[in-house]
Amino acid sequence: MSTRRTPTISLSPVVRGLTLVELMVAMLIGLLLIGGTISIFISTQQTYRTQEAMSRVQESGRFAIERIARDAREAGHVGCPGGNINNILNVNDAGYDASIHDDVQAFAAAPSTLPNRYVRGDFLTINRMTSSGRDLVAAGNGAGNVPPIVLDGSEAGIPMGTIVLVVDQTGSSCERFQHNANENAANLNRSQSPGGPGNLPPQSANYTEFSGPIDLLSLSTTSYFIGESTADPDRTSLFRMNLSTGAPPREIAEGVHDMRIDYGLDDNGDRRVDRYVAADDMTTNDWPNAAAVRVHLLVHNGAEDNVVEQPRTNLYFGSSLFDAPDRRLYQTFTTTIAARNRLE
Repeated sequence: MSTRRTPTISLSPVVRGLTLVELMVAMLIGLLLIGGTISIFISTQQTYRTQEAMSRVQESGRFAIERIARDAREAGHVGCPGGNINNILNVNDAGYDASIHDDVQAFAAAPSTLPNRYVRGDFLTINRMTSSGRDLVAAGNGAGNVPPIVLDGSEAGIPMGTIVLVVDQTGSSCERFQHNANENAANLNRSQSPGGPGNLPPQSANYTEFSGPIDLLSLSTTSYFIGESTADPDRTSLFRMNLSTGAPPREIAEGVHDMRIDYGLDDNGDRRVDRYVAADDMTTNDWPNAAAVRVHLLVHNGAEDNVVEQPRTNLYFGSSLFDAPDRRLYQTFTTTIAARNRLE
């Protein structure tokens, strides 16, 4: 008779949960990991915001400087290679300004009435003769008491009342007058225009006859200033305005907070700068000698605030120190531009 064996039951070890101490340690480690991740995220985000702000400042500052330099390099350009200009403008008219209608003074003082958008800083005004860039051909003088310059199958393309300079293909014959016909006229009209300064009466004028290719230039007076931004009245931008055409100011660079101008003066006519004078210290006798400009721009990153931890202080700008009114990123840009027609 076989003996029955009683089966044995193997009991597994007792399964236990986490103790309170273990749970607290795990939570602490988790919090440290989360805190580190958040810290890295915030640091990365701040670095990105700072780099983006710096990119905006660099882009706005460099573009503004380059745009001003493009005009300032042409300041004082007369347009007549031979230098002998037959001036038909009425020098006795109240609207005649010898500084721009005769010598084409490179730079000028700020106008007595500033644009409505103007906020702060210096006002830079640049005078020059600019070419129309059109291939025009003159076909001699037309008939009449005041003979027009007839164009061979082309329209003048110059608004009525514009001060123009006509230069022949050799550059030796040049004539300055106020065009008194519409843009689509097939001639350049030298009659006495109603707006100042106008032209000389027929008995006082000596009209040059042009035949063949001509270069047609017009007087351009361009100004730059810091004005109220079109996007936000609490911010400022750099504006450009063509005073010759009377067109409204155009916003060209956002975030430009201020502008200071120093003028380089050639006091002895040797075509070299002898000294620099701040715009506020320029006298009436200084303006004809201005042959270069030193432009100082103060630029911030635009709309976004709280970019830096503390507002910047003692930022050198022009000849003074600047304390930022907010936590935007501010930077100064300075360049010196020579008027190529006034210096060697």
